[in-house]
Amino acid sequence: MEKKIFLLVFSLLCAGILDAAILNVPADYATIQAGIDAANTHDTVLVDTGTYVENINYNGKNITVASLFLTTADTSYISQTVIDGDSVDSVVKFMSGEDSTAVLCGFTITNGSAYVGGGIYCEECSPSLINVIITSNTGGLYCINNSNPNLEDVTIIRNTGRGISCFDSSPILENVIIKGNAPGGGIYCNNANMSLSNVTITGNFANNSGGGILCAGNSSISFDPDNRCNIFLNYAGFGNDLYAFDCPPINVIVDTFTILEPDQNFAYPIDNFTFDILHSKVEQVNNNLYVSPDGSDDNSGLSPDEPLLTISLALIKIYADSLNPNIIHLANGIYSPSQTGERFSLNCRNYVSLQGEDVSSTILDGEETSRILCCYSDNYFFIDNMTIKNGFVRDGGGIYCGKYSSPDLKNVIISGNSADDFGGGILCYDNSNPNVVNVTISENISLVGGGIFCQNASPCLINCILWNDTPNEITGTIAATYSDIQGGWAGSGNINADPLFADTLNEDYHLTQDSPCVDTGIPDTTGLNLPPWDLDGNIRVWDGNGNGVAIIDMGAYEYGSPSCSIHEPEIPEESIIYNFPNPTRNSTTIQYSLKMNSHVMISIYNIKGQLVYELINETKPKGEYSVFYNTKELSSGVYFYKLQTDEISEIRKMIVIR
Repeated sequence: MEKKIFLLVFSLLCAGILDAAILNVPADYATIQAGIDAANTHDTVLVDTGTYVENINYNGKNITVASLFLTTADTSYISQTVIDGDSVDSVVKFMSGEDSTAVLCGFTITNGSAYVGGGIYCEECSPSLINVIITSNTGGLYCINNSNPNLEDVTIIRNTGRGISCFDSSPILENVIIKGNAPGGGIYCNNANMSLSNVTITGNFANNSGGGILCAGNSSISFDPDNRCNIFLNYAGFGNDLYAFDCPPINVIVDTFTILEPDQNFAYPIDNFTFDILHSKVEQVNNNLYVSPDGSDDNSGLSPDEPLLTISLALIKIYADSLNPNIIHLANGIYSPSQTGERFSLNCRNYVSLQGEDVSSTILDGEETSRILCCYSDNYFFIDNMTIKNGFVRDGGGIYCGKYSSPDLKNVIISGNSADDFGGGILCYDNSNPNVVNVTISENISLVGGGIFCQNASPCLINCILWNDTPNEITGTIAATYSDIQGGWAGSGNINADPLFADTLNEDYHLTQDSPCVDTGIPDTTGLNLPPWDLDGNIRVWDGNGNGVAIIDMGAYEYGSPSCSIHEPEIPEESIIYNFPNPTRNSTTIQYSLKMNSHVMISIYNIKGQLVYELINETKPKGEYSVFYNTKELSSGVYFYKLQTDEISEIRKMIVIR
């Protein structure tokens, strides 16, 4: 630190300006701006400790404005000398051609509020920012129109919006920390060229893309190969750490990244990046994970006794692929920014399931700070048995599905979410076709498509309820059957009748006894020898051929069974195999456990008992397993999967819907 101050003073000496005037604030001038107005080129406005509630503008003067840190190298003066923008404008402005000899040194810049650049605004200038903290502003640093500031030993932390925004500019960052900026993320570049040396970018959040760095419009990032940067644990709907759009390839050279081998969840599109990574912050595990509001992100997450605290970390930590689908088990409780430090929006992962404990009691609450879930180029992602509420963003307040994403939702309540424009509950676009079964969508708000908004997408809804969303339930094309949709919707078994929820004022979406949604779901005419009752204990009816017809309710709750999933009662302890989602459209995951080492066979059969596919035939050690099965080649109907081990044989039913 002393070396940097010496170099600064030495540079002034070389420029022959050590005899320039020093203007003291508040001894000579009551405000910093008054000192700036009185200063001449190369003068120094030296500011004593205190909080100065003002908004300053260099007005084209190449001068130094500094705290006592400049003369002492005592870093305590940085936090003791505060320029407070009072939420009326940018705190500091450079916008009249200032060059690198316009220096801001040794301050905390805070409480600035502007449409852009609440902390520091730069336009057509190249100032030097040295040992500055930029915090709690609406946007940290904004550069536009060939602004090329030099940042040294700067911390940009906890600003609302973005940490740094650059348009047509080329800033140089050295020894900079960019942390906790939201909901715009760490750095945004558009037609910009940025040079990074020993820069740490962590803990930034973006509602949509690029939590750490977002590059667009032919931007480029240059990473110092010797003084390596660190980019880790940033969060976004897609591209947690990095996102590039319409940019040349970016070679990422860092000491520490979130994981050693990034995929599209961390850098999107992954083909636009190459990596040179020495260390990772998180070691991924090929295993089911457990999360609880009583957990800790310092835990392993590998068992219910040692759960993680946040779903967002679990989605980073879990490894999954087509051969290794895995589940994140969510214990009952509220997952929210205030109660568990949850980081919304959650970035969905291929071949991963989010499975709640109970639809009423496993609650993802956005607290109107962000969207809840974002699926972007994600498939084989399953959401089961939970409530998604109080999300807020421009588009897709509850769930956002884009770029060929087709998640499966079952036994879910989507309520109280809002969007400024499209899709209060769910937004689907760009060939995204989610499979939505026994889902209740209610009390969501947006400008268009309060319940669901679709553009170039065709979701499939079965046994759902859409009621009292504002201004309407559905905008776009949807295939819905056996669903209660306010205003009516074409499709087999659909109705338009008040579902008679138990108590919407208290967010209780259970069905009452007289609800028209009870016993009006899709029939299960399987011809099986099933028990003569459905999940809620109602007597089963029979068709003319003597086949049992299961009576299923619409919505997320089966009347009379408040704690059970709709299509699957809780798995008995003696059962060792089940699948989800069920019914399924594109794929399902079969979960099974072995109590001892055994040879295992899992086979798929059609309704006639004919073998369709042999999924597993090998010897395995005891433990829990998940196997992914692609059902796209199967026609609609009922199928069975059989588990055969050395000790047990078990058969369960699977329904495929097209």
